[in-house]
Amino acid sequence: MRNKIFALLLLISGGSGTVLAQQEEVEAIPLPAELAGLPNELTIFSTPNPNFPEYIEKGEKVAWKHSTTIKAEQSIRVVETGAYLLYYGSWWKRAAFNEEQTMDIFDTKSLELAPGDSIVYEKNWRVEPWTRSGWNFWYVKAVNPQGDTLMGYDILYTAGTLEDGTQVMPMLADDSNIKWTGKGDGDYALTGTLNEFNGKIAYNDGILSDLNVSINMDSMSHEIPALIEHLKSKDFFHVSKYPGATFKAESMTLMENNEWKIEGQLCMRGKCN
Repeated sequence: MRNKIFALLLLISGGSGTVLAQQEEVEAIPLPAELAGLPNELTIFSTPNPNFPEYIEKGEKVAWKHSTTIKAEQSIRVVETGAYLLYYGSWWKRAAFNEEQTMDIFDTKSLELAPGDSIVYEKNWRVEPWTRSGWNFWYVKAVNPQGDTLMGYDILYTAGTLEDGTQVMPMLADDSNIKWTGKGDGDYALTGTLNEFNGKIAYNDGILSDLNVSINMDSMSHEIPALIEHLKSKDFFHVSKYPGATFKAESMTLMENNEWKIEGQLCMRGKCN
């Protein structure tokens, strides 16, 4: 008999958050001290901007694919590049690259740029397991022939949804609850919970579109301890040898109180059913 696993998602809440700041408000935030005192005479920009993520690695991750260009309007020697992230209303330094590192990521043999020259960081990608919006900027520092240190920066918005509006969020045990039901002959049924898991959920305009989760089978629970001991034994799930399981949604039904019944495929003990 083919067993069917039902997972009831009781609560979904994620860590992606919502960026409330608008472009004008972000631009009004004071620059970091290391840049604020330098003449803003250099050109650096990232495209596309705003930047929407897209699925990569067969949907396992999302990537914000953008490139960053430094274009010389005067003779300069680039001495540093880097990035800042907006966090709680202030710019926090995320990365800094010296000359050698800058040559590497911008794939150039020289940081001496004449007017009209450009160097490009082609795959300045941000890759994460789920979507998350935010503001950041890349900066450049350079020295002109007179010995003056100049700077330039460009604010980039990384969107919190795919271009079609889909948001990919983490599914964590602290925010969600999974119930399992195994059925046998007649009206025989067992129901309990799985308490340790992680995965991700995709939804668009409040409608779930995908769910994948990895489960620690040792976290299986039921009100009868002896039953759990039996289910974990080698006669059933053999959890000591096969501690992990995966669940992939095949159908999702919206129920009352914004609860979803998610029916799908559970793979465990080397088998999927």
